[in-house]
Amino acid sequence: MNNLGVGERDVTPTLVNKRYRLVKALGHGGFGETFLAEDTQMPSTRQCVVKKLKPIINNPKIAQLIEKRFQREAAILEILGDKNAQIPRLYGCFCEDNCFYLIQEFIPGKTLTQAVQIGGVFDEKKYVFS
Repeated sequence: MNNLGVGERDVTPTLVNKRYRLVKALGHGGFGETFLAEDTQMPSTRQCVVKKLKPIINNPKIAQLIEKRFQREAAILEILGDKNAQIPRLYGCFCEDNCFYLIQEFIPGKTLTQAVQIGGVFDEKKYVFS
């Protein structure tokens, strides 16, 4: 039995951008995947999250638009992550092999799904502030 959570699976160690070693898959969706990774160029080989977006692109104009939006989202994430402790910091972003990557701070803990499984549904009055 492994310690993987919902949506997590082991992956063959892969080096992305000659730097980030993918350790395990954390989740996946329609156009992308999320991985726990190690930053091999940091002395601590700190853990980070690699978000891989692989859009299906058959049109160069659409590809250009997607890249522009990706860069804009990365810039917003950088600002938000630097100003808010609740949002993971952005460590980097790049494009490789027709895929877009965001590298973010890894914050250990339970996923929302795991928290609900353990403690039940959250009382919104306790967590939502007016």
